[in-house]
Amino acid sequence: MSCGGYETFFPSSLVRTVHDLPRFNRHLESTSSSFNITLAYAEGAVSWPAVAIVLGVVLLLVSLLYLTCCAFRSAPTLQQWYTKRKKPGCGCFPLFLAALLCGGGAGLVFYANQDVDSGINGISSTIMDINSTIVDTETGVVNISRSLQNASGDLSNLAEVWRTASLPDPSLRQQLIDATVTARDQADNAKFQTDSIAITLEGVYDVSTIRTQLNKYDDYRFKGTIGVMCFILLIVLLAFSGIICSSPCMLKLTAFLAIFGLVIGSVASAAFLAITVVGSDLCFSPSKFIRDYVNDESYAPTVRYVLYCGDCPSPYQDDYDQAQLYIYSVSTELAELNAAAVNFSIPDAVALTSQLNRSVNSVKSSLDSIFREEINCTHLNSLYNDLLTSTCGRIIDGTALTLAGGAAVGLFMFFLLLCAQRHWTRLIFNDSYEDDTETSQLLPPSERRGKDYYV
Repeated sequence: MSCGGYETFFPSSLVRTVHDLPRFNRHLESTSSSFNITLAYAEGAVSWPAVAIVLGVVLLLVSLLYLTCCAFRSAPTLQQWYTKRKKPGCGCFPLFLAALLCGGGAGLVFYANQDVDSGINGISSTIMDINSTIVDTETGVVNISRSLQNASGDLSNLAEVWRTASLPDPSLRQQLIDATVTARDQADNAKFQTDSIAITLEGVYDVSTIRTQLNKYDDYRFKGTIGVMCFILLIVLLAFSGIICSSPCMLKLTAFLAIFGLVIGSVASAAFLAITVVGSDLCFSPSKFIRDYVNDESYAPTVRYVLYCGDCPSPYQDDYDQAQLYIYSVSTELAELNAAAVNFSIPDAVALTSQLNRSVNSVKSSLDSIFREEINCTHLNSLYNDLLTSTCGRIIDGTALTLAGGAAVGLFMFFLLLCAQRHWTRLIFNDSYEDDTETSQLLPPSERRGKDYYV
């Protein structure tokens, strides 16, 4: 039976915007942005990250070319070493601004990292709820099956009680035995239906392993992001120290490390852009992809039931209805058998029928509870939407912020490198110094200095 076709989760404006971006393959032909696991989609999805990589490479080459052509001038003369530096003045403002903006980009990544971590924790919590639902349902159904098996055994014992009981009419004995055997057969049928539900549930994937792997890789991501951003902040601190101390050495080290900062920013931008693009495409229509991806007919009804709550029938409904029908028949037979046991004052039969009544009522209540609370489509669909909210909400938003922070780091690292080179040049060469040879205590008077004094 075909059902569904609509989404119960509505994507954010960010997801819709990224999904609407044009995609191109390696032949520069337009491709679809609908998420699927194909090479054609992968080519289109990496088109924007490829642009980020190309821009990063261009900035890196420009930086290296600038350093090669402009940074290494002739060494200062001996006279220039006997001078004192001026204060940096307003010439250091571009360097200061570039360093400040780099620090701001790193701070944005720190903030986004917490946002992504919150989304991962939300996924982990939802996975635990899903796993708890699966385990509780499996346990409940197995316990029901075991109770019905015990009831079948007790009904066999009850039939033996009727055979040995003192009854006024032999035909009545046979009627009671037949009714007991009928109740036992109905209990066996109910057990068969619950076993069918249990077999279906056993095929459900153990999602707790997903949580374990997710937490493992998220720990690497979190610590790696923190480490990389600490390196970026180290470059920023070096730049500030070079400005405050007017140290060419610190600024040279800043420019050298900024090359790696530029590479890190470019790679991070491309990586997080790829995640944002692919995640947005998936989150734009997640139910459609999952429905189309799950082709196994043994799982497809369950998947559709979870995705399209209320529009698709429960795959367990037939087994549940049949089991309840058999349990009702058992309960009806037991009521009559209990009345006969009380009427003819047979203590063993009274005890057995009373115990069976309690057991059957407990089974009926447990089965109703499982279908009302555990595998009810409202509950399952709510867990599914919670999973999407964490994935397509907090994680995608955090990834987009990380992308913005990484792009800012890469771009302003480029300007930081150029400004650091410019500032250390000003500190070393003539335009950054004033001549104090007339007042120096280490040099003879000017009238005694010849043309070739500094040679």
